[in-house]
Amino acid sequence: MFEYRITKYDPDFRACDGGYLLEEWTSVSDIGQELGGRILTRAEYDRVESAYVAAALAFLEQAGVETLVVNGLENHQELALYVGVPREVPEAELLAQSLGLFVESFDSPHHPEDEEEDEDEG
Repeated sequence: MFEYRITKYDPDFRACDGGYLLEEWTSVSDIGQELGGRILTRAEYDRVESAYVAAALAFLEQAGVETLVVNGLENHQELALYVGVPREVPEAELLAQSLGLFVESFDSPHHPEDEEEDEDEG
């Protein structure tokens, strides 16, 4: 399995603990707010959200994935898209990057077996 983290957040600005060091928008409620010296517009918000959707579809299509399980939809603690596919998808990586997203090889924190362990402990 090839796992990726796809995000608008530049990994060069992550702290050692994974926190992001720059002030950035994180939700639709930030539209109209000034963050990092720029006002977030509806157009920019929609552009980025559309980029996430296009990237996810490209990863799945290039990998030949016909069905999927969505985990953590609208999880307000996650600021990234995690994708696991059965083979490398270099064209999808390039598409995501061309849309202004950052693609990193990254083990997803959302493995079904991890969730089963959490349930057993709780």
